[in-house]
Amino acid sequence: MRRSLKKLATTAGAALASVAFAVPAATAGVAAPVWTVGPVSPETYSAVAYDPLFVMSGVPLSCTSSTMRGTLGSASGAENVQVGTITSLVWAGCTHPFGPVTPTAETLPWTLAANTYSAGVTTGHISGVRLRMSVLTCTATASGRLAVTYNNSTGKLAVSTDATRKLTVGTVTAGCSGLMTVGSNWTYAATYSVVTPIGGTAAPSIVYTS
Repeated sequence: MRRSLKKLATTAGAALASVAFAVPAATAGVAAPVWTVGPVSPETYSAVAYDPLFVMSGVPLSCTSSTMRGTLGSASGAENVQVGTITSLVWAGCTHPFGPVTPTAETLPWTLAANTYSAGVTTGHISGVRLRMSVLTCTATASGRLAVTYNNSTGKLAVSTDATRKLTVGTVTAGCSGLMTVGSNWTYAATYSVVTPIGGTAAPSIVYTS
């Protein structure tokens, strides 16, 4: 009887051991989703847009150009994955019907995140956004997120606002009466041509593999 129980225990232990080793073997070949940035990662980038347009309380504010700089890097994850940062963002030649305006990017760096990918096109968002605008005696700030789409074939990064990614005014000075109000939304749209590294000539690529 002792020999039978010992044999049973040995057999059961061997079976459990085979299961314990079989589980990792079954999952080891499953690759995690990856966003691969090329041609080099990590790397710096610069970008310029010649069509920036803000709309504040229904009033357009156009700029002659906008320049962006930051970093890009490959990362693991399925969605809402950080693939870059914006460390510098400036505008030039911005005009409002009431006078010149200089938008100021605050709380940098901002985060560039990837959400979906199809046929060389990545959609995502910029988070941590905070902007300050001053016109006449009015100074206001707005914060939130921006929607982005990046196309590998063109090297273009389209930035905009939408129903869920928008800029909401949080503070206004006394001189903003009739111009801007807390709780209102600003819209923004611009198309940036991106090169890597800063001042380089190669358009970066972003590719998702699951």
